[in-house]
Amino acid sequence: MEEPSHKTHTPSNLERRKRLVYRASHRGMRELDITFGAWVSHLDASDSLSDGRLARLEQLLERSEPDLLALLCDGEFAQKNNVEDKEEQELMRELRQFLSSHKNQSPKNQSHKHKSPKNKPLGEK
Repeated sequence: MEEPSHKTHTPSNLERRKRLVYRASHRGMRELDITFGAWVSHLDASDSLSDGRLARLEQLLERSEPDLLALLCDGEFAQKNNVEDKEEQELMRELRQFLSSHKNQSPKNQSHKHKSPKNKPLGEK
């Protein structure tokens, strides 16, 4: 009998993944909610969340909002603050790559097909 080619997830792994996806998109700072939520959802959908990677992401999301924002925006933050965790630095590089490859999908970057109506004097329909 052939084994299935897809990964099987234990209930505890599945629950951890669900919690991680929720937590990544409900941190508090809207910009981080959107950024981390989209990235973690993408990782979950692509089935690339092994137990070890899941643990690293959980640990990453334990960081404070200012630290995450600094890690995201300033690649030198890790050096300035003695963050020597190579796995964490790699996760942040992956996140930046994800954002770069998806930047044109932002609603802000889409052209608007609807033009606002011209201002008409009061009483005109």
